[in-house]
Amino acid sequence: MKALIRAGLLASVLVASDPAGSPARAGLHAQARQLTLEEFNSTLTVEEDGMLDVVESLRFRFDGSWNGVFRSIPVELEDSRGLRARLFLDVQAVVDGSGNGLEYELSREGRNRKIKIWVPNANNRTETVTIRYEVRNGLRFFENHDELYWNATGNEWEVPIERAVARVVLPEGAAGRRVTAYTGAWGSRSNEADITELPEGFLFETDELGFREGLTVVVGWDPGLVTRPTPVDRAMMMLTANWPLLAPLLSLVLMWRLWLSRGRDPTPRPVVAQYEPPEGFSPGTAGTLIDNRVDMRDITATLVDLAIRGYLRIEEVEQGRLERLLKSDEFRFVRLKSSTDGLATHERRLLDSLFDGSSEVSTDDLENSFYREIPKIKNAIYDRLVEDRHYARRPDKVLGQWVGIGFAVLLVCTMSFLFLAGVAGAAPASAIIGGIAASIPVFAFGAFMPARTVRGARAREQILGFEEFLERVESDRYKRMIKGPEQFEAYLPFAMAMKVDKEWASAFESMYSEAATRSTGWYVGRNGPGHFSPSNLVTQLSSVSSRTTSAMISAPRSSSSSSGFGGGGFSGGGGGGGGGGGF
Repeated sequence: MKALIRAGLLASVLVASDPAGSPARAGLHAQARQLTLEEFNSTLTVEEDGMLDVVESLRFRFDGSWNGVFRSIPVELEDSRGLRARLFLDVQAVVDGSGNGLEYELSREGRNRKIKIWVPNANNRTETVTIRYEVRNGLRFFENHDELYWNATGNEWEVPIERAVARVVLPEGAAGRRVTAYTGAWGSRSNEADITELPEGFLFETDELGFREGLTVVVGWDPGLVTRPTPVDRAMMMLTANWPLLAPLLSLVLMWRLWLSRGRDPTPRPVVAQYEPPEGFSPGTAGTLIDNRVDMRDITATLVDLAIRGYLRIEEVEQGRLERLLKSDEFRFVRLKSSTDGLATHERRLLDSLFDGSSEVSTDDLENSFYREIPKIKNAIYDRLVEDRHYARRPDKVLGQWVGIGFAVLLVCTMSFLFLAGVAGAAPASAIIGGIAASIPVFAFGAFMPARTVRGARAREQILGFEEFLERVESDRYKRMIKGPEQFEAYLPFAMAMKVDKEWASAFESMYSEAATRSTGWYVGRNGPGHFSPSNLVTQLSSVSSRTTSAMISAPRSSSSSSGFGGGGFSGGGGGGGGGGGF
């Protein structure tokens, strides 16, 4: 074993001392293979239709054996909003110094369009490679000038550039011409380029651009010379570069079609005034059918309805002046009937939950406890409407389903877009915005997806007709339908559920004299049974509703788009850019 180790060490020493096989000699072979970009010569021609024609003549010196070169040009740029702008670049030709076509391959690497070019016999010689391409949206447009802000060489070359030349050709008649340039690494504001004004434009020249240094040119002229893109053109280019922003439109179309097929009520009929509520409806179910949801006013209206029907009495608790200043009004509920025969499920559940075996209870007693019963009462109202075939499915469950789908769309689209953004090219900001916006139509249409049946739609029209009567009862058209004071109390809970109780009460005010001693058996105010007034009663009941609701629901705690002139320009800014190397 020791003999083998000694043999291995001896072999290592011999290899290290052998000039022919030494690492140093291998390094000399590696150094002999070198790529030099002697000159980067580009011509940028601005066309009157807004097209930018680019010709890049690259003179390479190949030391050693090479297969070819590549040129990378950024085609996805990020603006100050975090959205992406796409450079619409079309490669026209790739030729050698003699004008012969060269084999090339186009691909995408991240944000760059990569042009891989095979150069025959690239071995210890100099060869020029010329690339011609067109850019549809290479110009910038401002209020007082048009502009070419172009990174002519790019700042990502793997090799130094011994000389860089850029020639900008403007359309004939360009007025108000202005020019500047930037050289150096990305972000540099220095200008080491020589600028010469030509009859047709400008010439930019600079020597010795080091590793990852480049030449950026900025040329401006007065508006009117070049055709500007229309707002539609700009919108289409923006959406093409930020395709996730199209997701909301697709989501909107899909949800619209789903609403037409599943969420729309049957064709409505004209609303005709009704002088009594539809048969079989309580204030709670009538209020729910109108807007597809059980509100607390539907529950408190049901409570008042039960009081009017003799099941309980509502009493205003006498409070001292200081108590009234420091706390809300206090009310007491006294049970008058123990039997719940003949009541609907939601009415029976409300009555039993309210008293919970007691004969009386105050609003203070309901705080931090009754909130547990509210979902059960709401469920009973929804179930009653489904049992009576006013809905095929409970509207709250339909709404909850679409809320869940909306959050799923938000999560899935955002995560998918972020993943695809890196593959297909899109800004993370547009991926996030697109994912969030795609869920908005789902949430919005989800609120309207609960659909009533034909029976439910017809009943709702009758309820709306009854609401119209309650609201406009004082008009000459409906005043004759008032039958007497008893009608006031009978329909008052419905008016409360429909939020027209003040209008309903004012129609009966003249039927009660100020000296009247009439009182309700179901409501006892602070001032006793005398001085009854419908408007005062409605005001007091509004306080009952507000205070009771508060008590019932309370629970215990547990690339920049700026110009290249002024302070906004720098080396590497604007369009163009990228770099290249050899292979």
